[in-house]
Amino acid sequence: MCLKKSSAPLKNTQTTSSKHSSAMQATLNGCKLFYLNEENFQELQNEIFRGNAYRFESDKKAPLIIDCGSNIGMSIIYFKNKFPFAKIIGFEPDPNSYAILKKNVAVNEFKDITLINAALSNIEGETDFFGEFNGESPNSLGGSIIQAWGDRGYTEKIRVKAVKLSNFITTEVDFLKLDVEGAELHVLEELGDKLTFIREMSLEVHSSNQEVTMGKINKVTSLLKKYNFSFNVVCKNIACLLPEKQHPWIKKITPHLHIISAKRAN
Repeated sequence: MCLKKSSAPLKNTQTTSSKHSSAMQATLNGCKLFYLNEENFQELQNEIFRGNAYRFESDKKAPLIIDCGSNIGMSIIYFKNKFPFAKIIGFEPDPNSYAILKKNVAVNEFKDITLINAALSNIEGETDFFGEFNGESPNSLGGSIIQAWGDRGYTEKIRVKAVKLSNFITTEVDFLKLDVEGAELHVLEELGDKLTFIREMSLEVHSSNQEVTMGKINKVTSLLKKYNFSFNVVCKNIACLLPEKQHPWIKKITPHLHIISAKRAN
């Protein structure tokens, strides 16, 4: 099991075969990491490890962390380096990412991790999921149950399992990471009073021009205020974060991205 060590740059070390392509391998703080898409890898490296997007403090030896949108597990490696005994529940609907996620958790012998191959929604059962699932290096960062966010011009549609996050929260959650590509308001509203179980969270609010007009970000912040969270909102220029082939989609819906760090008052 890789434990907390001094931070070091991620380095490509080898390749290995996978279902869809050659999966590349990297290392971070003694942990092995397999991944499929170089652009995704670099973006997550910058966001999670260099930008400390999910940094939080806890005096608990084994905090409970819920990771919504685990992708290939880079966030889980980050959490386990900071809190080696953390208990983590990770959700990931994309079948390619989930396969690599399971491999990364297994190869590092991480304990106390529950992985769920499902999308989070305000319904249970099955739902459409839009994204890029084939090709040599499918882009796994834009998949969504919200068509406007998942359909980026080269998109496929599959059916995935849908679950409600509220069913998995029965005790205090020390940190909630919510990155569900446009479905965040559905998830927060479905949680309802279960938000009182959350101590701290980091969430991304994705909104198109139309959703901005409808006040989506205001609805999210109003919900946080209702449940006694203090928070900080940062607006990011999403066009700078996405590959060139998504520029027609950017022009079509004019996407907005807000990063919220929130902490509930005791």
